[in-house]
Amino acid sequence: LVRNDRFKLDKKTICKLHTKVSFEEALKWGEFRDGNIRIGGTDYLPPNYKELDIVFEKGINQLQQINHPAIRAICY
Repeated sequence: LVRNDRFKLDKKTICKLHTKVSFEEALKWGEFRDGNIRIGGTDYLPPNYKELDIVFEKGINQLQQINHPAIRAICY
């Protein structure tokens, strides 16, 4: 897809990449989590799993506002 200039970072692509890099390393791979989690040793609460699609879309929209391709890639 990159060679054909058709690569885009959408949920489908992100989940495919996650399948490749986290295969048998995460509880589930290739999909957004389907439950709430906590991070041990912190008071931080990650977003509710029901809000992940919205959080993802907001993040992608913000990243697309970055004009410099190298900076945008680093931020991704």
